[in-house]
Amino acid sequence: MIQKDPQNQRVYRMNLGELAWDQGKTEQFLKLSEDAFNPETESFGPLNFSAEPMAPYRTLALMSEHWWRKGQLEKAKQVCFQALQGKYIGSDAAFHHSELEQVVRKILFALDLPNQNSSEKQSILELEAIK
Repeated sequence: MIQKDPQNQRVYRMNLGELAWDQGKTEQFLKLSEDAFNPETESFGPLNFSAEPMAPYRTLALMSEHWWRKGQLEKAKQVCFQALQGKYIGSDAAFHHSELEQVVRKILFALDLPNQNSSEKQSILELEAIK
C-alpha cells in the first residue's frame, strides 16, 4: 500500500509500526514511526493523515511509551515536543487521545515537573517551558 497509495503512505507506515510493536519488533517499529513523521515529503509523501486521523496519536503514544520504559527521558521528551508542535496534545489538539495524554503525564512526572493537581493545559505549558 505504501507504493500503491503514496498519498497515504505515512498512515500505512504507522499501521505497520503498530504491528511491529505488537510483535515486539522494537527497532522496526521505531524506524517506521520515525519515517512516518519525517518532514521530508519527497521520499515520505505529504504530511497527510486524513485516511486515519487517529494514527499519529497512537504512534506518538507508543513512541513516548517506548522511550519512557527504557528510561530515556530526553528522547521521550522530544517525542512529547513533537506531539505538542504537531498539535496532538494540548488545547489545540483536534482530538484528545487518552493514551497519549497519559504517557505525557508519566513523562512529565518522571522529569520531575509539577503535574500533580494541575490541569492538562498547565502541564502542556510546563512542557513548553522546558524546551
